[in-house]
Amino acid sequence: MGRPEGSYFIDSDVLGLRNYKYHSIDQSIIANYILNPYWWSQVIKLFPLWVAPNLITLIGFLSVVVHLVALLFFSPALETPCPDWVYLSCAIAFFFYQTMDAIDGKQARRTGTSGPLGELFDHGCDALNCGLLSILGLHTFCVPQSPFFIFSTFCTLSSFYLNTWEEYHTGTLFLSVLSGPIEGLFATIAFFLIRYAYGPDVFTMSLRKGFPDWAVQYVGGRDAVPDVPFFVIMFGIGIIVVIFNAIGSTYNVVVAARARGKSVLAPFAGVLPLLLTISGAILWLSVSPTIVTTHLVPFSLLMTLLLGYHVGLIILAHVAKRPFPYFSFPSSVVLLGIAVAASL
Repeated sequence: MGRPEGSYFIDSDVLGLRNYKYHSIDQSIIANYILNPYWWSQVIKLFPLWVAPNLITLIGFLSVVVHLVALLFFSPALETPCPDWVYLSCAIAFFFYQTMDAIDGKQARRTGTSGPLGELFDHGCDALNCGLLSILGLHTFCVPQSPFFIFSTFCTLSSFYLNTWEEYHTGTLFLSVLSGPIEGLFATIAFFLIRYAYGPDVFTMSLRKGFPDWAVQYVGGRDAVPDVPFFVIMFGIGIIVVIFNAIGSTYNVVVAARARGKSVLAPFAGVLPLLLTISGAILWLSVSPTIVTTHLVPFSLLMTLLLGYHVGLIILAHVAKRPFPYFSFPSSVVLLGIAVAASL
């Protein structure tokens, strides 16, 4: 018997689940030449065989949730600094989460429990973590509740959505040389440590003011250095990386479609749910502008849940060989409510 929304497995999914094989291509230099041989392969030996892989995934996810709660406890509106130890603890928690996220698959292979349900749980937690990590990182950069805040959050969520969309259409999870789970997290960890060591002023300082004296002569004088906060430069670099990965995802989907003799345009219909959700969010913010300055945390969490839920549907369709899910009931209800509010 069918289920609404594709939320539950049905009898017709069994064959797809049995035939599913996980496949990934990881081009990260850090992962392949440092973490995997010298760290992950050693840490996994600390876990007994009776520890379930999904438990490792859950522990890593909860470490991020706990630190988000701590952040909101000390700075509910993200306007005041937290105690210095919070940022150090966040750096440790991020590294812990990355390690748990990497070794859960190794534990599954050790215990012979690898399967599509593990990927569904793992990627579902990762989808939610994208929004949580974004909030933590933005606070570290001293980014106030503003359009820039929500723009950065949507960049992070969109990147993960597109990676999942790519995996659905190619059958392979691609991790580029500069990937979010490895290089992106390491950059964020470094920023937490910098915030812990030097305080908030290091990110709000103008690049012109903080530019090293010895390097000024090579750029034509201090006035030639852009007079913008350091965090704006860093986010500019981050956006370039997101665009680079989005282009890579698009290229891989087109190549896969051509290899199978299918339309190269049809897969792009799967981007419409993402665009509709973002468009609805922009409309909501335009009719309720106070959200931008006072309620962006719950708003960001809501968007994380909506897009995370839809990412879960895509993963479910991928492992069960279902058609791509273009419809999400929770997102549709929210978008309908936004449209009604905008018309009043």
